Amino acid sequence: MSPVMLFDRKGDFIGNVGAQGMGPGEYQLVYDALIDEARGSIFIVPWYSPQPTLEYDLKGKFIRSHSIPKLAKSIFFNNTDGTISAVSLTFDDQDDTATALTFDPQTDSVKSVFYPALSVSLLNDAQEVVGLDNEMWAYRNVPTNVFMTTSNDTLYAYDYVNNKIHPRAFLKEKNVKEPGSWYIGIELPKAIAYAVANSPQKRNIWYDKQTVELSNATVINDYMGNAPVSLGNFRDGYFVQIWEPGLLLDRIEDRWLPNNKMSDSQRRDLEKFRDSIDPDGNNIMLIGKLKQ
Repeated sequence: MSPVMLFDRKGDFIGNVGAQGMGPGEYQLVYDALIDEARGSIFIVPWYSPQPTLEYDLKGKFIRSHSIPKLAKSIFFNNTDGTISAVSLTFDDQDDTATALTFDPQTDSVKSVFYPALSVSLLNDAQEVVGLDNEMWAYRNVPTNVFMTTSNDTLYAYDYVNNKIHPRAFLKEKNVKEPGSWYIGIELPKAIAYAVANSPQKRNIWYDKQTVELSNATVINDYMGNAPVSLGNFRDGYFVQIWEPGLLLDRIEDRWLPNNKMSDSQRRDLEKFRDSIDPDGNNIMLIGKLKQ
């Protein structure tokens, strides 16, 4: 695993955040990273406790560590009152008590809530670790702290002011969802979308919050010749996608230019972009602010 890398909004590389290791201010497995620009801090969230949560400044220099209740694949959120919230996998066979929590980074004082419906077992009957196969999904594109796990088909919201978890959206497909597949719920400013993962027929389901209409959807990047993109590329209020240049060239030449429907101007723009790519150069980051 590489160190966490920090970029500015133009996509220019600033530097690494801390370093990998086991010393003070170093980390091993990282599950999430949160930038708190108002505080001037970056929080690095461990994959699983007992690793502490680490805080750095906006240049990647270590500030302090935070000792908060045990977390598993946790996602952090900024709150408007300066506190930080977290949602976490919880395991009913490990005496876990915090499905969500809010802490003050100045004092590390914590309030937490346990939500039994989201608790699963860490170990199976053969004492194999299976609970960590689940994932926590949260993309921070809206002010509400919405999240979802692979073990549940409901998108939830954590109300940190009242320290409560409540259902935000529920999706039930009749005779469609394949065994072994799961939903990834994502809330955007104008829609709630579900990506169907681990399915032979990958698809997106789109709920328009204004028209109250539910439909199947394909999300495309019109800047890149109407190339299909993942809903997971929308996070923290931005569209972000990173490409290895050789792979991007192959994708443009072998798939997008011959197969995608696009206007003449889109084709010219995509060919111009293709010709500008250095196959031996650095990775290419596509970034754009999400419209509200």
